[in-house]
Amino acid sequence: MNRYSVLLWACGLILSISAHAGSISGEAFLNLNAKVKGWYFVGALEAMKQTRDTYLSASEIDAAEFDKVWEACISGRSVRQHLAIVEAWLNAHPERWHEPAIQLIFEAERESCEDANAI
Repeated sequence: MNRYSVLLWACGLILSISAHAGSISGEAFLNLNAKVKGWYFVGALEAMKQTRDTYLSASEIDAAEFDKVWEACISGRSVRQHLAIVEAWLNAHPERWHEPAIQLIFEAERESCEDANAI
């Protein structure tokens, strides 16, 4: 296992654990430096995919919608593109900054997917 895989695994584990203890807020996510924000985002995506059923049980979306968004939009974008989408969405929705970042990240991705008529 290379260093990247270990770091990615660790981020996913931390995010999976913190999802039960409470995620960072959208505002805290916006305040991270660019490098940490990128690693958090990669970990958040990995945690969402690896803990799909757990994530969905705490969300208003169903598995079919999650899979549709994942395949149509999330899996094909670069991290830089994802971060631009999420940051723009968060800046347009300051009333939701108190909510868990992992949920806001998916909401931003889902809306951008709908806006692109990909789903």
